[in-house]
Amino acid sequence: MCTGCTAAKGIGAVQIVLMLISLICTCISLGGTSDDADTIKSVFWTYKWDCDSDFCPEYYQSFWGFCFKQSGTTACQSYEDVKKLCVGQTTFLCKDAGLRADRFESLSAMIILAFIFVIIHLVVICIKLCVEKKVVVILDGVGLAMGLLGWTFQVACWALAVEGGWKFDTDDIYWGVGFGASVTAWILQTITLLLGCASLAVAMGEAKDTPTFQGGEAGRA
Repeated sequence: MCTGCTAAKGIGAVQIVLMLISLICTCISLGGTSDDADTIKSVFWTYKWDCDSDFCPEYYQSFWGFCFKQSGTTACQSYEDVKKLCVGQTTFLCKDAGLRADRFESLSAMIILAFIFVIIHLVVICIKLCVEKKVVVILDGVGLAMGLLGWTFQVACWALAVEGGWKFDTDDIYWGVGFGASVTAWILQTITLLLGCASLAVAMGEAKDTPTFQGGEAGRA
């Protein structure tokens, strides 16, 4: 059964709320690894509306590849296939297609690892609410370690996407739902880590103030 409330556990309750939202955002970002057309269009990482063309095609980009929608018809292509088809071509779809294909595994690995460590961090914080004060100190330390790993993989994912060469090389490209969710999750994880540092400092003080019980006559009194 969960023990009484303390300041460190109060901070932990706030951390849980932030991490739950971060988990939802990370789940949305995971859509970038999908090759499903509906998923790519729903949680795309970048978006381009090419109104210089006669029929204004829309392009939705993910880690795997892209989908374009025109006149009610949607077609999708992986960057691996685009790389093979674009030999000698310099269109915005072909430029850096090889680099985008090569980064699919790296970007996918970063967001998947971020998702795993977000879950671990959330579980550790939940457990913290149900233990004694001295154990809270240990769990705060573990939570900070897990949170820092999740934070690192999260920022590595969207930073790698921001870096030149992954997204379409055009001026009218817009960041989408997947990218925004990843950055939001990273911001929430940053706040959670700062709260974790505060919680650790508070928990260490509470652990020192916890009375110790000794055996013998004093213990039986």
